[in-house]
Amino acid sequence: MLLVGRDPSRLQKLFPGVQCSSYADLAKRAAGYDGLLHLAVLNNNVGASANNFVQVNVDLTKSLMETAKGAGIKRFVYVSTTLALDGRNHSYYASSKRTASEHVLAAGGMETRVLYPSAIIGDQLTGRLAVLNWVAPPLRHYLLCSYGAITPVVSHAAVVDACWNALNAGDFPAKTVVTSDQTRNPVFRWVKRCIDVLVALTILVPFSWLLLTVWLGVRLQSRGPGLFTQKRVGQDGRIFTCYKFRTMAQGSPNVGTHEVSVSLVTPLGKWLRRTKLDELPQAINILLNQMSLVGPRPSLPNQAEVIEERRKRGVLAVKPGITGLAQVNKIDMSQPATLAKWDAQYIQLRSLRLDLSIIVETLKGRGGGDAMTP
Repeated sequence: MLLVGRDPSRLQKLFPGVQCSSYADLAKRAAGYDGLLHLAVLNNNVGASANNFVQVNVDLTKSLMETAKGAGIKRFVYVSTTLALDGRNHSYYASSKRTASEHVLAAGGMETRVLYPSAIIGDQLTGRLAVLNWVAPPLRHYLLCSYGAITPVVSHAAVVDACWNALNAGDFPAKTVVTSDQTRNPVFRWVKRCIDVLVALTILVPFSWLLLTVWLGVRLQSRGPGLFTQKRVGQDGRIFTCYKFRTMAQGSPNVGTHEVSVSLVTPLGKWLRRTKLDELPQAINILLNQMSLVGPRPSLPNQAEVIEERRKRGVLAVKPGITGLAQVNKIDMSQPATLAKWDAQYIQLRSLRLDLSIIVETLKGRGGGDAMTP
Protein backbone atom coordinates (compact mmCIF):
# COMPACT_ATOMS: atom_id res chain seq x y z
CA MET A 1 0.00 0.00 0.00
CA LEU A 2 1.12 3.53 -0.81
CA LEU A 3 -0.64 6.52 0.78
CA VAL A 4 -0.56 9.72 -1.26
CA GLY A 5 -1.35 13.24 -0.04
CA ARG A 6 -0.24 16.84 0.14
CA ASP A 7 1.70 16.25 3.40
CA PRO A 8 3.47 12.85 3.40
CA SER A 9 5.03 13.52 6.82
CA ARG A 10 1.59 13.92 8.39
CA LEU A 11 0.41 10.72 6.72
CA GLN A 12 3.47 8.93 8.09
CA LYS A 13 2.59 10.02 11.64
CA LEU A 14 -1.00 8.89 11.24
CA PHE A 15 -0.06 5.56 9.66
CA PRO A 16 3.40 4.51 10.85
CA GLY A 17 4.93 1.67 8.91
CA VAL A 18 2.98 2.43 5.70
CA GLN A 19 4.74 3.90 2.67
CA CYS A 20 3.70 7.48 1.89
CA SER A 21 4.21 9.81 -1.06
CA SER A 22 3.42 13.34 -2.18
CA TYR A 23 1.42 13.99 -5.35
CA ALA A 24 4.60 15.27 -7.00
CA ASP A 25 6.46 12.00 -6.37
CA LEU A 26 3.59 9.69 -7.29
CA ALA A 27 4.64 9.24 -10.91
CA LYS A 28 8.03 7.85 -9.78
CA ARG A 29 6.63 5.61 -7.04
CA ALA A 30 3.38 4.28 -8.52
CA ALA A 31 4.87 1.66 -10.82
CA GLY A 32 3.95 -1.89 -9.85
CA TYR A 33 0.74 -1.06 -8.02
CA ASP A 34 -2.56 -2.66 -9.09
CA GLY A 35 -5.10 0.07 -8.39
CA LEU A 36 -5.54 3.64 -7.21
CA LEU A 37 -8.33 4.67 -4.82
CA HIS A 38 -8.97 8.41 -5.07
CA LEU A 39 -10.48 9.91 -1.88
CA ALA A 40 -9.13 13.48 -1.88
CA VAL A 41 -11.97 16.01 -1.96
CA LEU A 42 -12.96 19.59 -1.22
CA ASN A 43 -16.07 18.79 0.80
CA ASN A 44 -19.49 20.46 0.86
CA ASN A 45 -18.89 21.94 4.32
CA VAL A 46 -16.12 24.17 2.94
CA GLY A 47 -16.85 27.75 1.95
CA ALA A 48 -14.84 28.00 -1.25
CA SER A 49 -15.21 29.39 -4.77
CA ALA A 50 -16.40 27.42 -7.77
CA ASN A 51 -12.85 27.50 -9.11
CA ASN A 52 -11.48 25.99 -5.88
CA PHE A 53 -13.95 23.10 -6.11
CA VAL A 54 -13.00 22.49 -9.75
CA GLN A 55 -9.27 22.54 -8.96
CA VAL A 56 -9.54 19.90 -6.22
CA ASN A 57 -12.50 17.78 -7.28
CA VAL A 58 -12.00 17.83 -11.05
CA ASP A 59 -8.49 18.89 -12.07
CA LEU A 60 -6.76 16.81 -9.38
CA THR A 61 -8.82 13.78 -10.38
CA LYS A 62 -7.83 14.14 -14.03
CA SER A 63 -4.18 14.62 -13.11
CA LEU A 64 -4.12 11.52 -10.88
CA MET A 65 -5.78 9.44 -13.59
CA GLU A 66 -3.11 10.41 -16.10
CA THR A 67 -0.37 9.69 -13.58
CA ALA A 68 -1.87 6.28 -12.75
CA LYS A 69 -2.27 5.46 -16.43
CA GLY A 70 1.33 6.45 -17.15
CA ALA A 71 2.54 4.23 -14.29
CA GLY A 72 0.69 1.24 -15.69
CA ILE A 73 -1.95 1.05 -12.96
CA LYS A 74 -4.86 -0.94 -14.35
CA ARG A 75 -7.74 0.12 -12.09
CA PHE A 76 -8.86 3.58 -10.92
CA VAL A 77 -11.58 3.88 -8.24
CA TYR A 78 -13.14 7.28 -7.63
CA VAL A 79 -15.27 8.02 -4.56
CA SER A 80 -17.98 10.49 -5.56
CA THR A 81 -21.29 11.28 -3.76
CA THR A 82 -24.98 10.57 -4.25
CA LEU A 83 -25.44 14.34 -4.60
CA ALA A 84 -23.69 14.05 -7.99
CA LEU A 85 -26.53 11.82 -9.23
CA ASP A 86 -29.06 14.64 -8.90
CA GLY A 87 -28.76 16.68 -12.08
CA ARG A 88 -30.81 19.46 -10.46
CA ASN A 89 -28.22 19.96 -7.72
CA HIS A 90 -25.98 22.73 -9.02
CA SER A 91 -23.98 23.42 -5.87
CA TYR A 92 -20.24 23.82 -6.41
CA TYR A 93 -19.62 20.55 -4.59
CA ALA A 94 -22.22 18.43 -6.41
CA SER A 95 -21.40 19.94 -9.82
CA SER A 96 -17.67 19.38 -9.47
CA LYS A 97 -18.10 15.81 -8.22
CA ARG A 98 -20.53 15.09 -11.07
CA THR A 99 -18.07 16.44 -13.65
CA ALA A 100 -15.24 14.38 -12.21
CA SER A 101 -17.40 11.22 -12.05
CA GLU A 102 -18.40 11.58 -15.69
CA HIS A 103 -14.77 12.11 -16.71
CA VAL A 104 -13.64 9.00 -14.82
CA LEU A 105 -16.36 6.82 -16.36
CA ALA A 106 -15.61 8.09 -19.88
CA ALA A 107 -11.83 7.69 -19.62
CA GLY A 108 -10.07 5.02 -21.65
CA GLY A 109 -6.86 3.12 -21.21
CA MET A 110 -7.69 1.68 -17.77
CA GLU A 111 -10.57 0.15 -15.84
CA THR A 112 -12.53 2.80 -13.97
CA ARG A 113 -15.13 2.50 -11.22
CA VAL A 114 -17.10 5.19 -9.37
CA LEU A 115 -18.64 4.83 -5.92
CA TYR A 116 -21.53 7.10 -4.90
CA PRO A 117 -21.84 6.99 -1.09
CA SER A 118 -24.59 8.83 0.76
CA ALA A 119 -23.81 10.77 3.96
CA ILE A 120 -21.14 8.75 5.80
CA ILE A 121 -21.40 8.21 9.55
CA GLY A 122 -18.87 6.61 11.88
CA ASP A 123 -18.82 5.46 15.49
CA GLN A 124 -18.00 9.04 16.47
CA LEU A 125 -20.52 11.37 14.82
CA THR A 126 -19.41 14.71 13.44
CA GLY A 127 -20.98 17.89 12.04
CA ARG A 128 -24.66 18.44 12.78
CA LEU A 129 -24.96 14.92 14.21
CA ALA A 130 -22.16 15.40 16.76
CA VAL A 131 -24.70 16.24 19.48
CA LEU A 132 -25.91 12.61 19.32
CA ASN A 133 -22.56 11.39 20.69
CA TRP A 134 -23.89 12.27 24.14
CA VAL A 135 -27.17 10.39 23.70
CA ALA A 136 -27.68 6.88 25.10
CA PRO A 137 -27.05 4.20 22.40
CA PRO A 138 -30.68 2.93 22.07
CA LEU A 139 -32.07 6.44 21.66
CA ARG A 140 -29.19 7.42 19.38
CA HIS A 141 -30.00 4.46 17.11
CA TYR A 142 -33.64 5.60 16.85
CA LEU A 143 -32.64 9.21 16.15
CA LEU A 144 -30.17 8.09 13.46
CA CYS A 145 -32.94 5.99 11.88
CA SER A 146 -35.13 9.10 11.88
CA TYR A 147 -32.40 11.19 10.28
CA GLY A 148 -31.62 8.43 7.78
CA ALA A 149 -35.30 8.22 6.77
CA ILE A 150 -35.08 11.83 5.60
CA THR A 151 -31.49 11.86 4.29
CA PRO A 152 -29.89 8.49 3.43
CA VAL A 153 -26.79 7.61 5.43
CA VAL A 154 -24.24 4.81 5.27
CA SER A 155 -21.75 3.50 7.81
CA HIS A 156 -18.06 4.08 7.26
CA ALA A 157 -17.54 0.30 7.47
CA ALA A 158 -19.84 -0.24 4.47
CA VAL A 159 -17.92 2.38 2.48
CA VAL A 160 -14.59 0.72 3.36
CA ASP A 161 -15.96 -2.64 2.18
CA ALA A 162 -17.20 -1.07 -1.06
CA CYS A 163 -13.79 0.54 -1.69
CA TRP A 164 -12.00 -2.75 -1.08
CA ASN A 165 -14.34 -4.66 -3.38
CA ALA A 166 -14.08 -1.99 -6.08
CA LEU A 167 -10.29 -2.30 -6.00
CA ASN A 168 -10.18 -6.09 -5.98
CA ALA A 169 -13.34 -7.69 -7.43
CA GLY A 170 -13.19 -8.56 -11.10
CA ASP A 171 -16.91 -8.16 -11.81
CA PHE A 172 -17.59 -4.98 -9.83
CA PRO A 173 -19.99 -2.51 -11.59
CA ALA A 174 -18.62 0.69 -13.10
CA LYS A 175 -21.17 2.74 -11.09
CA THR A 176 -22.20 1.73 -7.57
CA VAL A 177 -24.39 3.58 -5.07
CA VAL A 178 -23.28 2.91 -1.49
CA THR A 179 -26.01 3.58 1.05
CA SER A 180 -28.09 1.90 3.75
CA ASP A 181 -31.06 -0.30 2.88
CA GLN A 182 -34.20 1.62 3.83
CA THR A 183 -36.17 -1.62 4.17
CA ARG A 184 -34.18 -2.09 7.38
CA ASN A 185 -35.08 1.37 8.65
CA PRO A 186 -38.25 1.03 10.77
CA VAL A 187 -38.83 4.80 10.85
CA PHE A 188 -38.73 5.08 7.05
CA ARG A 189 -41.09 2.12 6.59
CA TRP A 190 -43.56 3.37 9.21
CA VAL A 191 -43.65 7.01 8.07
CA LYS A 192 -43.87 6.08 4.38
CA ARG A 193 -46.80 3.75 5.07
CA CYS A 194 -48.57 6.36 7.24
CA ILE A 195 -48.22 8.96 4.48
CA ASP A 196 -49.55 6.49 1.91
CA VAL A 197 -52.61 5.64 3.99
CA LEU A 198 -53.31 9.27 4.92
CA VAL A 199 -53.19 10.42 1.28
CA ALA A 200 -55.30 7.45 0.12
CA LEU A 201 -57.99 8.18 2.73
CA THR A 202 -57.94 11.86 1.79
CA ILE A 203 -58.58 10.93 -1.85
CA LEU A 204 -61.31 8.42 -1.10
CA VAL A 205 -63.24 10.30 1.62
CA PRO A 206 -63.08 14.13 1.39
CA PHE A 207 -62.66 13.98 -2.40
CA SER A 208 -65.19 11.23 -3.04
CA TRP A 209 -67.27 13.85 -4.89
CA LEU A 210 -64.39 14.33 -7.37
CA LEU A 211 -64.07 10.59 -7.93
CA LEU A 212 -67.81 10.30 -8.53
CA THR A 213 -67.76 13.26 -10.94
CA VAL A 214 -64.90 11.82 -12.99
CA TRP A 215 -66.49 8.36 -13.02
CA LEU A 216 -69.76 9.83 -14.27
CA GLY A 217 -67.96 11.89 -16.93
CA VAL A 218 -66.16 8.80 -18.25
CA ARG A 219 -69.43 6.83 -18.39
CA LEU A 220 -71.32 9.59 -20.19
CA GLN A 221 -68.66 10.42 -22.78
CA SER A 222 -67.94 6.95 -24.13
CA ARG A 223 -69.40 3.48 -24.02
CA GLY A 224 -67.98 1.24 -21.28
CA PRO A 225 -67.34 1.20 -17.52
CA GLY A 226 -66.06 4.21 -15.61
CA LEU A 227 -63.33 2.21 -13.92
CA PHE A 228 -60.63 0.31 -15.77
CA THR A 229 -59.12 -2.75 -14.07
CA GLN A 230 -55.95 -4.39 -15.22
CA LYS A 231 -53.61 -7.07 -13.87
CA ARG A 232 -50.20 -5.69 -12.88
CA VAL A 233 -46.97 -7.09 -11.43
CA GLY A 234 -46.51 -6.08 -7.80
CA GLN A 235 -44.03 -6.62 -5.00
CA ASP A 236 -42.07 -9.88 -5.24
CA GLY A 237 -43.68 -10.51 -8.64
CA ARG A 238 -47.18 -11.03 -7.20
CA ILE A 239 -50.03 -10.18 -9.58
CA PHE A 240 -52.68 -7.71 -8.38
CA THR A 241 -55.61 -5.82 -9.89
CA CYS A 242 -54.82 -2.16 -10.55
CA TYR A 243 -57.66 0.38 -10.62
CA LYS A 244 -57.78 3.47 -12.86
CA PHE A 245 -60.37 5.63 -14.54
CA ARG A 246 -60.87 4.42 -18.10
CA THR A 247 -59.12 6.72 -20.58
CA MET A 248 -59.31 4.60 -23.74
CA ALA A 249 -62.13 3.27 -25.85
CA GLN A 250 -63.70 0.03 -24.74
CA GLY A 251 -62.02 -2.99 -26.33
CA SER A 252 -58.55 -1.43 -26.54
CA PRO A 253 -55.75 -4.06 -26.52
CA ASN A 254 -54.30 -5.10 -23.17
CA VAL A 255 -50.71 -4.03 -23.91
CA GLY A 256 -48.28 -1.41 -22.67
CA THR A 257 -49.34 2.19 -23.18
CA HIS A 258 -46.37 2.83 -25.52
CA GLU A 259 -47.78 0.11 -27.79
CA VAL A 260 -51.24 1.67 -28.05
CA SER A 261 -52.28 4.25 -30.65
CA VAL A 262 -53.16 7.66 -29.24
CA SER A 263 -56.31 7.54 -31.39
CA LEU A 264 -57.79 5.07 -28.90
CA VAL A 265 -57.70 7.63 -26.08
CA THR A 266 -61.01 9.40 -25.48
CA PRO A 267 -61.12 13.23 -25.38
CA LEU A 268 -61.79 13.17 -21.65
CA GLY A 269 -59.14 10.48 -21.28
CA LYS A 270 -56.47 12.77 -22.74
CA TRP A 271 -57.24 15.35 -20.08
CA LEU A 272 -57.33 12.75 -17.32
CA ARG A 273 -53.97 11.33 -18.35
CA ARG A 274 -52.40 14.79 -18.62
CA THR A 275 -53.62 15.79 -15.14
CA LYS A 276 -52.95 12.31 -13.67
CA LEU A 277 -56.55 12.19 -12.38
CA ASP A 278 -56.95 8.79 -14.03
CA GLU A 279 -54.61 7.42 -11.32
CA LEU A 280 -56.83 8.46 -8.37
CA PRO A 281 -58.61 5.07 -7.98
CA GLN A 282 -55.22 3.55 -7.20
CA ALA A 283 -55.83 4.92 -3.70
CA ILE A 284 -57.69 1.62 -3.28
CA ASN A 285 -54.50 -0.27 -4.17
CA ILE A 286 -52.60 1.82 -1.61
CA LEU A 287 -55.05 0.94 1.16
CA LEU A 288 -54.77 -2.72 0.18
CA ASN A 289 -50.98 -2.35 0.62
CA GLN A 290 -50.39 -3.33 -3.01
CA MET A 291 -48.95 0.04 -4.04
CA SER A 292 -47.31 3.14 -2.62
CA LEU A 293 -47.50 6.78 -3.67
CA VAL A 294 -43.91 6.63 -4.91
CA GLY A 295 -42.16 3.60 -6.36
CA PRO A 296 -41.46 1.84 -9.67
CA ARG A 297 -44.53 1.91 -11.93
CA PRO A 298 -46.10 -1.58 -12.08
CA SER A 299 -45.73 -3.41 -15.37
CA LEU A 300 -48.13 -5.74 -17.14
CA PRO A 301 -47.56 -9.50 -16.68
CA ASN A 302 -46.86 -9.80 -20.43
CA GLN A 303 -44.04 -7.22 -20.37
CA ALA A 304 -41.44 -9.96 -19.94
CA GLU A 305 -38.39 -7.83 -20.76
CA VAL A 306 -39.30 -5.17 -18.19
CA ILE A 307 -39.94 -7.84 -15.55
CA GLU A 308 -36.67 -9.61 -16.22
CA GLU A 309 -34.60 -6.40 -16.17
CA ARG A 310 -36.22 -5.43 -12.89
CA ARG A 311 -35.72 -8.87 -11.38
CA LYS A 312 -31.98 -8.76 -12.19
CA ARG A 313 -31.65 -5.46 -10.31
CA GLY A 314 -33.85 -6.30 -7.32
CA VAL A 315 -36.58 -3.82 -8.28
CA LEU A 316 -39.39 -6.33 -7.68
CA ALA A 317 -38.48 -6.42 -3.98
CA VAL A 318 -40.37 -3.17 -3.32
CA LYS A 319 -43.97 -2.10 -3.78
CA PRO A 320 -44.77 -0.35 -7.06
CA GLY A 321 -45.91 3.27 -7.00
CA ILE A 322 -48.34 5.66 -8.65
CA THR A 323 -45.36 7.79 -9.69
CA GLY A 324 -41.61 7.26 -9.55
CA LEU A 325 -38.14 8.58 -10.21
CA ALA A 326 -38.03 7.10 -13.71
CA GLN A 327 -41.36 8.68 -14.64
CA VAL A 328 -40.41 12.23 -13.63
CA ASN A 329 -37.26 11.77 -15.72
CA LYS A 330 -39.35 10.78 -18.78
CA ILE A 331 -38.30 7.10 -18.78
CA ASP A 332 -41.11 4.65 -19.58
CA MET A 333 -41.81 0.98 -20.28
CA SER A 334 -40.56 1.29 -23.87
CA GLN A 335 -36.99 1.34 -22.48
CA PRO A 336 -36.84 -1.77 -20.24
CA ALA A 337 -33.13 -1.74 -19.32
CA THR A 338 -32.97 2.03 -18.79
CA LEU A 339 -36.22 1.95 -16.80
CA ALA A 340 -34.92 -0.82 -14.53
CA LYS A 341 -31.68 1.11 -13.90
CA TRP A 342 -33.62 4.20 -12.84
CA ASP A 343 -35.92 2.08 -10.67
CA ALA A 344 -32.90 0.45 -9.00
CA GLN A 345 -31.36 3.88 -8.44
CA TYR A 346 -34.57 5.03 -6.74
CA ILE A 347 -34.45 2.04 -4.39
CA GLN A 348 -30.83 2.80 -3.51
CA LEU A 349 -31.47 6.51 -2.94
CA ARG A 350 -35.01 6.50 -1.58
CA SER A 351 -35.82 8.69 1.37
CA LEU A 352 -38.77 10.74 2.54
CA ARG A 353 -37.11 13.81 1.03
CA LEU A 354 -36.72 12.13 -2.37
CA ASP A 355 -40.32 10.87 -2.28
CA LEU A 356 -41.56 14.38 -1.57
CA SER A 357 -39.46 15.75 -4.43
CA ILE A 358 -40.92 13.17 -6.84
CA ILE A 359 -44.48 13.96 -5.72
CA VAL A 360 -43.89 17.69 -6.23
CA GLU A 361 -42.41 17.10 -9.70
CA THR A 362 -45.41 14.94 -10.59
CA LEU A 363 -47.88 17.60 -9.44
CA LYS A 364 -45.95 20.14 -11.56
CA GLY A 365 -46.69 18.05 -14.65
CA ARG A 366 -43.71 15.74 -14.97
CA GLY A 367 -44.20 11.97 -15.03
CA GLY A 368 -47.20 12.13 -17.33
CA GLY A 369 -47.15 8.40 -18.16
CA ASP A 370 -45.83 6.28 -20.99
CA ALA A 371 -45.60 7.79 -24.45
CA MET A 372 -48.17 6.54 -26.97
CA THR A 373 -47.76 5.76 -30.63
CA PRO A 374 -49.31 8.28 -33.05
